[in-house]
Amino acid sequence: VTAFSASAAKLPAAALCRQRGGLLQSRTKSLFSKQYIRTGSRHRHQFGGVSRLLYRFASSSTDAGGSFPTLEEVKKAGFEDSIAIGGLVSERLEDKKDDKMTKEVLQALLQKEAGARGFFVSFLTSENEDGSRTLADSNPPLPLISTALKEADNKVVGPLLVMNTVMPTAMVLAHRRNGNQDFAEMSQRVATRAQILLEDNPESLSLVKAAREAAVIKADAAADIASGEEQQDPEMPAYWAKFYEKYQYDSDMCSAISVALSNVISASS
Repeated sequence: VTAFSASAAKLPAAALCRQRGGLLQSRTKSLFSKQYIRTGSRHRHQFGGVSRLLYRFASSSTDAGGSFPTLEEVKKAGFEDSIAIGGLVSERLEDKKDDKMTKEVLQALLQKEAGARGFFVSFLTSENEDGSRTLADSNPPLPLISTALKEADNKVVGPLLVMNTVMPTAMVLAHRRNGNQDFAEMSQRVATRAQILLEDNPESLSLVKAAREAAVIKADAAADIASGEEQQDPEMPAYWAKFYEKYQYDSDMCSAISVALSNVISASS
């Protein structure tokens, strides 16, 4: 089992799936790995360095009336704790417990970047033990999730939703080149789930268009779009051009990304 590094904690959810092959599954086996640590009736984790708060959440069954975080704990939670909390939220939603408590905890998670990334890690990579669809596959999304994302600060959730569409889309090609068709299918499932959330979040459309423009230019092997301050603004193509360069996405990967984001734009228009 790979220890959870400090550098990995700074990455978006899709990057973590890319680096580690997946982190946590609610109620389930991992989409990306067959190595698990059993920490609860339905929660499995693939990283070490588990905090006390995360261990308490992950080792308690909500079915048995076990531990569920308070809003204060959610607000203080770091990225690792947010993964566990996101798993509990996903589990409650799967059990149709879309009550006030679940809604408030989800809203609190999405208020900050660490919480939103943690939720996306557990939600976008969830899979039922029998292989059946989870709520993450629902299109349109569950109303509670749709509303929570629309009410969240789009400067927080918007770029993360784009990244979690872009990165697994690129990884589909990487896995296929390595002969890992199962991993390719799993990456595609994560990308499709993030795409569903993006299509339901029109406020992120400007980010999607910027990311698509950068992907088209990169796919055509054109020169850098811009530099300087524009690389710091996710509404500018230069931001995404720098992002693609950072992860060394080649022209074929950028072409696949442009197609995926074009689909989001078409569905949102």
